[in-house]
Amino acid sequence: MRLCHLALYVCVMTAFGCDEANDPEPGGQAGTGGEAGMGGEAGTGASSLGGSPGTGGGMSVISSPYADTQFFAVDLPNFDDGADDPSWGVAILSAAAPGCASSGCDTGADVTISVNESPPGQAPDWRSLETFSLAPQEGRFVALPAGEVTGRSPSSPEGPMTQRSANVVRISSKGRVFVAQLSGTATDATAEATMLFPNPESASHEPESEERYHVVSAPAAASGYNSITVVANAKGAAFEVVPTAEIEGDGLTLGPWPPGQSAAFALSPFEVLNLAAAGDLTGTVLQGSDIASVFTSAQGVLIPGTLESGPPPVPGSEGSTCCSDHLQEQLLPLRAWETGMNPTPPVGWGTDFIVPSSPSRSETASREPDLIRIVAGQSSAGITTSLPAPHQAFALAPGEHADIWTTQDTYIRSSAPISVAQILVGSGYTTSGKGDPSLLMIPPVDEYRESAWIYVPEGWPEVYVTHVTRSPSPDHGTHCTTTTLEYPADAVHYVHVCEAECTGWCLV
Repeated sequence: MRLCHLALYVCVMTAFGCDEANDPEPGGQAGTGGEAGMGGEAGTGASSLGGSPGTGGGMSVISSPYADTQFFAVDLPNFDDGADDPSWGVAILSAAAPGCASSGCDTGADVTISVNESPPGQAPDWRSLETFSLAPQEGRFVALPAGEVTGRSPSSPEGPMTQRSANVVRISSKGRVFVAQLSGTATDATAEATMLFPNPESASHEPESEERYHVVSAPAAASGYNSITVVANAKGAAFEVVPTAEIEGDGLTLGPWPPGQSAAFALSPFEVLNLAAAGDLTGTVLQGSDIASVFTSAQGVLIPGTLESGPPPVPGSEGSTCCSDHLQEQLLPLRAWETGMNPTPPVGWGTDFIVPSSPSRSETASREPDLIRIVAGQSSAGITTSLPAPHQAFALAPGEHADIWTTQDTYIRSSAPISVAQILVGSGYTTSGKGDPSLLMIPPVDEYRESAWIYVPEGWPEVYVTHVTRSPSPDHGTHCTTTTLEYPADAVHYVHVCEAECTGWCLV
């Protein structure tokens, strides 16, 4: 039996990069899917975004779609050179519920995309951008208008970065759909993608009266800022944030806030709050009610930040930390997992994870390392892994995180719920010069599925799919390589890296 897809990376390569986009599994936990946004070739320095266009875009990996609900997309802070602000949009797929493909119960979906044109703090004014119908298993990409949530403008190109706005796009569906948000295209040097989860208020379960998020962020930004972006639902939202890095102020009524100081916020219906920091926001706690969406993003981050902060580069590589890239993910709350719910959307936390190594971008026997970031929830967590000491066993206090560098497929087990992310290194650590940092939230083992959808934008000449199964033979793709992970003692998992030919939405 094939179990899909702990991390179904879809790695798309060009001469400049290897991109992946994360996407969680609806009905399951946080995203599967590859990562996105590989920057261009070396720019003017190690912290530059890269001169030539890189790869970007992403893929979505999903198993059971969401029906009759709303999603919210946000133009998250990306690198902006002042002349070519990266484009963005959403990819939407009408897909059957499990079992519908054979029984004929899939009738497609009706989709309406609207943008809020009201000023912040006022009643929403939704203007329809597009309304269309999708046949069963038909997909469409829709480009969206720029909607700064940072306060940047031609007269203020730096912006306050921390900002209230009403710049949110609503995707309403009648019928089962998947939605992936993409920032950047094949011609943009910074690109990334995330699966969108539905607004809990419109989903098929009663939302928690209060949700708790433990943020997974990129390390300190090399170019620009890291951000937490919160979207209120139709009732407005009330929440508190305890940051792990100093939050920038807007120069008017917001902040700044030092690390560890609680800040309370009240948002009007569908209002958006962007909180920006130059430092690492991992472990930041956000807790409150009536929250529609929470995103984590980075304008430009180097992985590793310095040569001293990471393992040695691959022999034969440029031996630098170049280049930085944009990251983004929609986050999922912790509370539902700890109260024993089985909600939709998925809850994104668990106790057992497999993190497969990303497809190698080095053309030698050596391969570049990946950064695994583990974040504890509200309880202390005892961690064991398949890695040797000092990472074989360790403990995390509530809200604490650990970073692990490895070139191996890794099994992680915890005594309490944790969140696990994987971040790729920049092209300077590889011998091919392909790919820059990219972020993937790893779903727990108990959310494996038998099938998944991936989304690959136009323009990628090479596509690689990484998937984890309990079968030694992959059942799709060509030119596959397979490694075995014998951990824990009572289980054997197989990690397959395959070349695949896929454009648009593809079922695997």
